[in-house]
Amino acid sequence: MEPRHRARANQARVAQLTGGSLPRGIFSLALPIIGSYTFLLAMDIMDGIFLGRLGSAYLAAVTLGWSIIFLMMTLGAGLGIGTVAIVSRAYGKRQFARAGRIGGQALYLGFIIAVVFGLIGWLLSPSLLVMLGADSDTLAIGLDYLRILFGGLFLLFFVFIGSATFQGAGDTMTPFWIVGFTMVLNMILDPLLIFGLAGFPRLEASGAALATVLSRAIGSIIMITALVRGRHGAHIVLDSLKPDLRIMKELFVIGFPGSIMMLLRSTSGLIITKIAAMISPVALAVLGGGGRLFGLLLFPGFGFGGAAATLVGQNLGAKKPARAEKGALLAAFYYLIYLVVCGIPVYIFAPQLSRIFNSEPEFVAVCTEFFRFMAVGSIAMSGGVVLSRALQGAGAPVWPMIMTGIGLFVVQIPLGYLLAITYGFNERGIWIGNLVGGFATAGLICWVFFRGTWKERK
Repeated sequence: MEPRHRARANQARVAQLTGGSLPRGIFSLALPIIGSYTFLLAMDIMDGIFLGRLGSAYLAAVTLGWSIIFLMMTLGAGLGIGTVAIVSRAYGKRQFARAGRIGGQALYLGFIIAVVFGLIGWLLSPSLLVMLGADSDTLAIGLDYLRILFGGLFLLFFVFIGSATFQGAGDTMTPFWIVGFTMVLNMILDPLLIFGLAGFPRLEASGAALATVLSRAIGSIIMITALVRGRHGAHIVLDSLKPDLRIMKELFVIGFPGSIMMLLRSTSGLIITKIAAMISPVALAVLGGGGRLFGLLLFPGFGFGGAAATLVGQNLGAKKPARAEKGALLAAFYYLIYLVVCGIPVYIFAPQLSRIFNSEPEFVAVCTEFFRFMAVGSIAMSGGVVLSRALQGAGAPVWPMIMTGIGLFVVQIPLGYLLAITYGFNERGIWIGNLVGGFATAGLICWVFFRGTWKERK
């Protein structure tokens, strides 16, 4: 039987999200998620700085290795999407024990998937690196790095799934502190293990991988301990770790389309990068360097999208579909405000921002145009990102996957290639394709959302 203090905390959290102030609920969910992604961005930047000091071959090897791991992480992210959807629905119904069982099954399923793919990846690491174009030097550096990450893949999954369980329960602050601690620990371990400081061995690129695995291991222990203790609302009992094929199937059915959608986005990014490489080194540099600014516009969307997913799931569970729809639209509106407020200075000061990355006149000219297209096109993300996450939170992930696939592979990529290569618009053709494709995807997802059939899902 659930302790009274935990039951009261759960009831109060659900009451806030299903009956309290929607703006307060949205920001209480969204801000910690945005903070978590900020930690991830800071860690990525620090990794690049430390490894860049070892030479370009090290940075190239790690870039290739992490791109492979990122594709594997789409599986964990998809499982996280399914976990948020089902756990939040259970919380909305006040079925707190069932929510705990779902979280336990998600961890169990994630462990199985990560071990299987980690073993396959470890065995195929040399072939994967060569397939992506690694030369002999890059292969020698990247092989140990990639194999260490594959060995710790299940730890990365635990952080994803544990965070998703807390998010479904309406608590994004606990995973924020855990992820923040993990990222800070990673940044401390990086220089110690990469350069061999303070008596640690000098492991170079392998040290960066080991720092990632060790920090995630500690983060996973803290995350699972918090879930088992249940002091923060979300609670997993050890009995829930026994296999339950029915719940696993439900997690897979809802999570798999989310994984495919992320895989589609990753694949489209690789194709667009290839098109840019066909045009000129400057176009490729702008897409790689200038594209980092895009993350500052995108990350808040993950926060507001995560808030929409939890609100929709819990309110549908509480049989309040109108409030679920209002919460999702309000989260999209707040994200739109953010995009407009940030997009205007990006558009106006595009030349100055471009010079931060490179002051060569050709780069500045191309990057300025890229930033201005990006500032206008980012407006579409308010609907495309947030409402797709709302649909996933409702347990209706197939339509966002289909509409994203159409927007990317029927509109954005063909149009970009046609304009850039066939008609000689060069990099401007890519920017136009990105703009039109983004609005097409957002329009299709909005159409699905306003049809409202997701509100009828059980």
